[in-house]
Amino acid sequence: MELHRKSRREQLKSITDLAESLYVDVGGNGSPCNITAQSKFTALRQHIETASRITRVPESSAREALDAMGTKLWNACTRSMRKDGLADDIVKFLSQVRAFAFLILECAATRQRDDCSVLSQFDIGLKILEKAALREEKLSTECSNAGERDDISLKLSAEYYILRIHLAWKQSRLDFAEHMLSKLPHQALQQDAVLVEQLSSLLFEVGKFLVEKKEYHEADKWLQRALETLSQRQLDMLSPDASDMRLLRANNALHTADSRIKVTRLLSILENEYGHRPEVMLLHLDVIQTQKDPDCKQYYDRLCAFLKTASASELNFKLIVHHIHQLRNCNSDLATDTLEQLILERLAPYGNETFLERGFVTYVWMKTASPGLIWKKVAAAFDHKDYDTARNWCQLALHPLFANSGESNKCKIERRLIVCALECKAPGIAREVFSRLSEACKSEALTRYLMYRVALQDEDTDLARNCLEIICKFDTERQTYLLACVAEALHSGADRQAAIVLQQILDHLDSISTRQLHLPALLRESHRPDLVGQICKTFDSSVSRNALDLGQLTVLELEWFSRNSYNLALQYCTTWGPHHVLRLLDACIKIIALYPENLGIEARRDIEQRNILCHFLAAVIDVAQARTHNDSEVQNQFYLNARAHIQGFRKVALPLFEQLSNDESLAALTEKRRILLAFDFEAAVRLKQWSNLSEMLNESRKIADEMLYSLFADAVLSSEAPVEVMLKTSECHKRGSTKTWKRSPDGLGVFSSFQSNQMLQLRNQYSIKHTY
Repeated sequence: MELHRKSRREQLKSITDLAESLYVDVGGNGSPCNITAQSKFTALRQHIETASRITRVPESSAREALDAMGTKLWNACTRSMRKDGLADDIVKFLSQVRAFAFLILECAATRQRDDCSVLSQFDIGLKILEKAALREEKLSTECSNAGERDDISLKLSAEYYILRIHLAWKQSRLDFAEHMLSKLPHQALQQDAVLVEQLSSLLFEVGKFLVEKKEYHEADKWLQRALETLSQRQLDMLSPDASDMRLLRANNALHTADSRIKVTRLLSILENEYGHRPEVMLLHLDVIQTQKDPDCKQYYDRLCAFLKTASASELNFKLIVHHIHQLRNCNSDLATDTLEQLILERLAPYGNETFLERGFVTYVWMKTASPGLIWKKVAAAFDHKDYDTARNWCQLALHPLFANSGESNKCKIERRLIVCALECKAPGIAREVFSRLSEACKSEALTRYLMYRVALQDEDTDLARNCLEIICKFDTERQTYLLACVAEALHSGADRQAAIVLQQILDHLDSISTRQLHLPALLRESHRPDLVGQICKTFDSSVSRNALDLGQLTVLELEWFSRNSYNLALQYCTTWGPHHVLRLLDACIKIIALYPENLGIEARRDIEQRNILCHFLAAVIDVAQARTHNDSEVQNQFYLNARAHIQGFRKVALPLFEQLSNDESLAALTEKRRILLAFDFEAAVRLKQWSNLSEMLNESRKIADEMLYSLFADAVLSSEAPVEVMLKTSECHKRGSTKTWKRSPDGLGVFSSFQSNQMLQLRNQYSIKHTY
């Protein structure tokens, strides 16, 4: 490899080594001048060419070393050349050495503008640049008069503007820096690769500074300029270190807002031009590592390629091991395989005992501490129902030797111990394991589900309730584990616990997805005759449009809910509270409204008959409840509900009067209508809805009998009705009856005891026997 293609550090070391040798040859240590080594003439000429190309040494330590060596060599040459009678070849040799010493001193020389910039002495630097500006202006004028600027004047002018950009940046005047950049003669950049490197380095420093200030938009602009500046020259015309700029540009792009697209594009450029370089490989590993879902196989391939090309240094060993640990988080098998390659292909053949020992220790740790390997043993034993063996493997995994396996893996192993105890019907052992868990593991939904199973085995209702309360706090996992608790309770025969869990599901129905849940089946399972309130809530939930996807309900399932809600209301109307019976009747009415329109004639008639009976019974109970309450607001609400049910009865029943041909059926329906007309009249009077009474009187003319008109008159006389209302009611009564009527003492009419003596009769008359 030619000297000028070596890295900057290698070039400086080669120059220093030659200078030390030449210092001895010219008699610097007091010995006579020795030029017997004529081969050094060729090496000296090569190093003179190299030193002349080095225009900047950034490291202060390197500059100090070069300055000291250059000074020593220059002084030694000067002393030797003062001697008389030197041969021509010695004088020629000393002249070349002194030229070499001068070039070394030039490399080590600091620039005044750099010193002022680093020390933040911007005012002094500006004064110096003012002097340079006068000379640059004079030079530009002279060159303009001459018609064309030569290469040297262009280079000097470019160096001046680069200095002005640097100073403006340090003074936080980026607008002025951009102005100076626009005036820089780009012809000079096309002719001098050194200027390209200087400008791109400065632009990169500005961009990196802006990245640190989190001004990503501006930083991207300056970094892009650095990249474009480098792209103006062919790669082989730049120094080996110039390509580092692109690596740093790509590395900083990782922190920008739209970094992912830029990183992909830059990596493609880097790999095409010098993808064999370790820096590019490491950068690619960093990019993969920062991805949200890293590609484990790609990570593995890039890491293997890097370990095959990286030199055996302490830094590279640490980098490889670091990335192996990162890969282990993604795929432990690939990480182990990578470590095997490192040991067998890179460490063992060269006998590096230090690296080999550290690599082997890491390999043993990964093999023994891998949760995946132990978990496979546990799973295999569990599949064969060998719970003792599975428990032993779990105990091994919990040994302090494997403490680095992570809290999540430890929790996973401990939960498997609880499962083993459950399968062996040993809830006491399960409780003991649970007591050792960390608080974070105890509060997880899966852990609480397992402890719910323990509570079922122990019949511990307090523990079961506590577990359900914690599970219900989880938004995403709640549905899964509550359904699992239901299945477990039903499987163990704990029907009451199953009902409690089902009620928890119903309580959170609005937040539970019904796409993977057949809600009708769930509601049927939640029906338990010994839980009155829960039964009512079950049927309420079955018609909740917000919680239920109605497309799940088939006609058979609608029939099941409808029949059962109606039959339960009739069966327990004398034993349950009126509130529960009314809830069941309302649910039945709402379920009937969900039936499709394309039912057969018989099915439709059966549904209409059930709907009529629900409205009839609900109206009767509402009126009875209104009569028993002294609170006027509560009483009025019951009367309003009764009127709503009576109106629902009319809507369904009135079309049937024209369709029914059976005298017995028509008579039964007419009797119900008379009863509800009496209740509707009473409710309107109590609510003082006087305008509605005329409509009821007109409706009653075709079906009213003496009893109905007596009830109308009784209701009016026991109220504060206006005189005209009383007169109109009296006229209707006279037309329909020849007997004298009087108001009943309690003001409630002959139906005041309807609820107490006819509920049982209604139940027996209208109950539907279902087989669904």
